[in-house]
Amino acid sequence: MCEKGEKKTELERLYRIFNTIPEGVYIVSKDYVIEFLNETFIKSFGRVEGEKCYRAFYGRDTPCPYCDIPEIVKGKVIDKEWTHPETGRTYHLTSIPFENPDGTISKLMISRDITEYKRAEEALKESEKKFRDLTEKSLVGIYLIQDGVFKYVNPRLAEIFGYAVEELIDKKGPRDLVLPEDWPIVEKNLLKRISGEIESVQYEFRGIRKNKEVIYIEAYGSRTIYQGRPAVIGTLLDITERKRAEKELKKAYEELNSLDELKSNIIANVSHELRTPLTIAIGMITLAMEEENAEERNKLLKKAMKALARQNNMIGNLVEIARFHKEKRKLKLESLNIEPIILLVQRKMKPPAEKKNIKIKTYIQPDLPEIIADAEALERAFSSLVDNAIKFNKEGVDVTIKVERKDRFITTSISDIGVGIPQEKIEKIFEPLYQIDASTTRKYGGMGMGLAVVKRLIDAHGGKIEVKSEVGKGSTFIVCLPIIGGKKG
Repeated sequence: MCEKGEKKTELERLYRIFNTIPEGVYIVSKDYVIEFLNETFIKSFGRVEGEKCYRAFYGRDTPCPYCDIPEIVKGKVIDKEWTHPETGRTYHLTSIPFENPDGTISKLMISRDITEYKRAEEALKESEKKFRDLTEKSLVGIYLIQDGVFKYVNPRLAEIFGYAVEELIDKKGPRDLVLPEDWPIVEKNLLKRISGEIESVQYEFRGIRKNKEVIYIEAYGSRTIYQGRPAVIGTLLDITERKRAEKELKKAYEELNSLDELKSNIIANVSHELRTPLTIAIGMITLAMEEENAEERNKLLKKAMKALARQNNMIGNLVEIARFHKEKRKLKLESLNIEPIILLVQRKMKPPAEKKNIKIKTYIQPDLPEIIADAEALERAFSSLVDNAIKFNKEGVDVTIKVERKDRFITTSISDIGVGIPQEKIEKIFEPLYQIDASTTRKYGGMGMGLAVVKRLIDAHGGKIEVKSEVGKGSTFIVCLPIIGGKKG
């Protein structure tokens, strides 16, 4: 009897202890009768001592098919989670065998409300999912480095360097992706962040892709703790295209400055070229007025006329360019044969050619078909080309004009054996006011307008002009003008 009383007293003491703990505690017999509820449990479920557990908690008339009491009373310990069907709150349940004073075994269950924990857990999972989605879909590379090895990289970083993600994580480090010459600056920044000397840093370096292509990278990183130890987390941005754009912008800026300088030189040259003939003409006329000898006076006046003709030609070129620029240049088109125009140019350019002991030789294919053209405009264009050939030709060497039919065009080629044109400058010689170099301008004169006018006149006829040239061996300008009807012969 004493032993039984002691056990009962011990049980009551145990019940009092159960009432002081924050977890819910309840005891149910092997016959499903609720024997004890502590205060915490009562607050959640009410006073249901003496009732059958399946009726009190589930509203059933028979034991639950999944009830674990039979297993518990046999000595098994069971942990599980359970959500209240009415309140929706979630509990962690630990069930263990409990020996009563009479020696029978009941089920003792400790219930802990984990609803807030589960909500926090779900929120954390959602946050992790959002973070993962953000990093996986990010347009910038994201990395985590520890012990010199990548512990995490997102798909964009792998793509920047031409790798798969799995080829980098735990297999490669930053040194594998950095151009050797730039590794010291990257290593220095990594060490400073790992040591805590600096919290974060932004810098640039040259990276190297899997295919050995060199790229430009802008990096940002900061110190963090990963699995209890220091690490570096950060982002990488591929700035290769930006660097190329900056380089092109710098080049364009330098070219613009060069053009400004060239423009100033051209303006000075145009002013000089326009003033020089006028100065010569005024001087010759002044001398002629003082000269009593008629023959000498005529020579002076001829020189004045020549200077004024030169000035008139330069002004004419400027006017032509202005007309084309304003789209006011209109051609007087008519059906004509090109041969008379070529022969006129030959006669017109004979005097300046003879001064350099140069002969202008022409080869014209007989019975050429007619073209639709402006005779005056073509005469101006061909005169300018022949004038250049004479000007830049060697003394005593012939200038050749060859006219023939080729397919749907009348082709006129004008050749000299003169100074020639550098290949890299051929495309620019048809630009207004372009000068190959200052020494050529000083030696031969001119404003760089003649060829610009020629090209625009030929283009206006639906034709084209090409140049074949070699420095020191001369040049050939080829003009192609369409035949009337454009049918193949």
